[in-house]
Amino acid sequence: MEPIVKYDGKGYIFLPKEPALLYADFSVRDALDLVRDPNYSIEKITSNGVKEGLFARSYFGKGQMIFSVSTDFYRGEIDKTKTFIVKENSVKNLEDAIYTHSNNESLADLASDIKNKLPAHDRDNSYALTQTLLDWIKENIEYTIVPKSLILDVEKNIALTSKNDIINVYKVIKSTFANYNFNSTDAIVDDTLKELSNEMRSSIDFKELTNYKFAKELMNQLNYFWPNLQSSWDNDNALSAYKTLENKSGKCTGITNLFVAVSKNLGIPSSIMRGYAGDKLGSYGRGHDWAVSKIEPYGWVEIDPTWHQFTNFDHISHAYLFSVNSNDLPQFTFMEKDMKCDKKILDRRIKTLTTLLEADKNIFNKLFGTKKHKSEIEFLQSLKK
Repeated sequence: MEPIVKYDGKGYIFLPKEPALLYADFSVRDALDLVRDPNYSIEKITSNGVKEGLFARSYFGKGQMIFSVSTDFYRGEIDKTKTFIVKENSVKNLEDAIYTHSNNESLADLASDIKNKLPAHDRDNSYALTQTLLDWIKENIEYTIVPKSLILDVEKNIALTSKNDIINVYKVIKSTFANYNFNSTDAIVDDTLKELSNEMRSSIDFKELTNYKFAKELMNQLNYFWPNLQSSWDNDNALSAYKTLENKSGKCTGITNLFVAVSKNLGIPSSIMRGYAGDKLGSYGRGHDWAVSKIEPYGWVEIDPTWHQFTNFDHISHAYLFSVNSNDLPQFTFMEKDMKCDKKILDRRIKTLTTLLEADKNIFNKLFGTKKHKSEIEFLQSLKK
């Protein structure tokens, strides 16, 4: 597994299924600033040559480092007949992050409707409630990468600028940018819009789409080229849970806020996870929000309400904020139980890590007379088998 991806100037990490070791090979120009996260743990085990910065969890210089990597998320099979809600915690879980607004009346009403649709014996079953909520979101909330109001405006522009079933993509984009003050009068921006319109026209088969679907697809594609479109979410709590419910649409942030707010009203502890979604090599993807809910007796379980993933949550495609920079990161190698690579490369890496651990262990033993790194060395030796 390639552990690190780079997005938006920051480094993200794909967490392994089980506790693992992360080997970092620093050059003189490399630097690492670890981000603390309560849901997973990356802790330094030992290092050789690498220096620590003035601030905790900041490292730089030429040398090698070993980290332990683990997570508190449950990632196994769930027996849906045995899950339950810890009722005494339900009120406490209404503490909110920004934009969640669990105490909104419409969100509480939705939670009541979802609960009442279930058979009586499932109304305290956290699995049944979560799955029903996900199904409701799938059926009733439209995923849009920009606000639906913007898509509707583009739909109007399409109707005004199209003639004989031919859509003038440039005019549509131009008028949309003018309406939303995206500096569309700038000559450089205008040239960019012309180039984009040519790319869009060749990549979208508008003959098979309604004006609304064409507008939505146009905004989806344009969003990748023009990040300023994200500013169109900034007004009127557009990413909040209650606005997502009111508009029956939203992007991943709004949909996750909605899921978390309703889950809390159902008595299921939930919170928002922020990270990166893409393939394991990081060749595509973008910033993404999903959720984590306490499904007793299993603990915290990750859920993606935007893509309706629950027990099939794909953590290989969901990465977690790891370092505040992505420009000067060292080379990393995950050492995990199910890793697959050339045996000679694996043996060489195991030998390197074991030597580093043994050297640190010997110094520590002389000073304190205790055993150190026993479990890590045993883990590395188990990989050979």
